[in-house]
Amino acid sequence: MELKLKHLAPYLPYNLKMYCVPQQNEYFIESLTGIDLDCIRIDGKIEYFPTEYKPILRPLSDLTKEIEVNGEKLIPSTLGLNLPLENLVSKEILNLKFITIQKLLEWHFDIFDLIPNNLAFDINTLK
Repeated sequence: MELKLKHLAPYLPYNLKMYCVPQQNEYFIESLTGIDLDCIRIDGKIEYFPTEYKPILRPLSDLTKEIEVNGEKLIPSTLGLNLPLENLVSKEILNLKFITIQKLLEWHFDIFDLIPNNLAFDINTLK
C-alpha cells in the first residue's frame, strides 16, 4: 500500500498536518499537486513529496478517549454519532452516515488504515 492523494484529500479541508522525520517538524499542507503526490507546497515553497512526510492522524482506538480539537476537549464516542465501537475497523467506516465520516475526518481519525501500514504517524506517539 502506498500513500496516495485519495488518502489525504478528504482531510485537507480540516487543517491536516504532516510530519517530516528528518527535520522533526510539523507542517500544515497548503496544497497538493499531481495524482501520486509528487509535490507538496510547504511554507510557501514547492517540494517534492518524499516518503519522510506523512500525515499525523488519530487511531480509531482514540474514539473512546478524550481528545483535543481546536482547543476544545471532547470524547467522540459520547457525542451521539452512532459509532460502532466494538471491533471498529476501517471497513466498517463505509457503513456510517456521511456526517459521521465528515466528523471523523475533521478530527483526523485514520479511516484508511494508514497508521498500521506505516503511511501516517499516530498523533499519540508524537507528543
